[in-house]
Amino acid sequence: MTLRLWKIRRELKRALPKLLETLAEPLRHLTFLPLYDLRKKRLMRVTQGQLQPGPEVGLYLIFPSGGVLPSHLAMLRAMIRQGISPVVISNLPLTDTDRATLAATAFRVIERPNIGYDFGGYRDGILSIAPLLPDLRCLWVLNDSAWLVDDNGGWFAQARATGTDFTGCVSNFGIRKVDMQDHARIAWLFNPSNRRFHYVSSSWRIGARILHDPGFLRFWKRLQIRDSKQLTVRRGEVGFSQWVLRHRYTHSATHEIADLPQRLAALSDAALDDVTRHLLMIDPVQQATKDAVLALDPAATTGRQARITLCLAATARFGFVIAMPYFLLHHATLPFFKKSVFKSSADTVALALKIMQDLPADQDNPIHREAMALARRRAETA
Repeated sequence: MTLRLWKIRRELKRALPKLLETLAEPLRHLTFLPLYDLRKKRLMRVTQGQLQPGPEVGLYLIFPSGGVLPSHLAMLRAMIRQGISPVVISNLPLTDTDRATLAATAFRVIERPNIGYDFGGYRDGILSIAPLLPDLRCLWVLNDSAWLVDDNGGWFAQARATGTDFTGCVSNFGIRKVDMQDHARIAWLFNPSNRRFHYVSSSWRIGARILHDPGFLRFWKRLQIRDSKQLTVRRGEVGFSQWVLRHRYTHSATHEIADLPQRLAALSDAALDDVTRHLLMIDPVQQATKDAVLALDPAATTGRQARITLCLAATARFGFVIAMPYFLLHHATLPFFKKSVFKSSADTVALALKIMQDLPADQDNPIHREAMALARRRAETA
């Protein structure tokens, strides 16, 4: 029997940190959050900005390891044009210059240690505006893990137009995953009842009915933040999405994935082949699977079906925004490009840069320059 050693190694690498976290968690559950809240005033720095809060407030969490970037300011300008009052939460200390720059385009700037990752920041931001919640029309929750590639406000308008109590840009874990080499076995049965179903937390709109529910603030007060990405996703991203579902609030994504097979099948042979060639395979081990699919005749039924199932399997495994940026730019209207793809293999980074050539030319749009900087940084550390 042939053992897939890479798969065994991957599963062991995933399992060990989870085991250690599980063993330590009972004690940390009792002590971590109370101790953090006791120390929080000393750990945080709050600066009042020049703007006044309006009926729509937006939490914008940043991790400015290279300082505040033009794309951060572009997002804030886009929010302000949409009538959203920004609260900037930085999970790193700011320079005096960066703090003043952000304060000029926000009504509050919060600097905090990177405890609990994004959801530690979201929690501190929501608790800081707790007195405003009864009067808000909606709360936007965003972070800088993705570039906003269209700052004209299209996504904000789409989110408002859903009319639901809670809106994300896209959901995850509504589809059961398969190994990429078994992509033909993907069953695209969209299932929001999956216990891990959630809306990706890089862009949320939370409506007034939720904000006015006393349970909303209780959720965030009690949220057990951790210095663990797995627990952060499970308790924060999954936890709040599931809270919304359990309390029977209406919810939707601006870009639903339930009909993705039909949308791919509607593409011409050439367009489907193009989308597949630009599919980002984040795990370099899977590149051979992509090459094998692309070797099939794109006009034949077998070749078309293989391209569709490969795109679906990659979406289920890596996420829609990560795996399919080319499709999103050319055949959809989701204006986000994930920065994490520039931490992947050299081939993935090169393909991501190629896809970015289709973005609007740099004028006020700084995305190309920042992407190139991330690519250089990745090459230097490889």
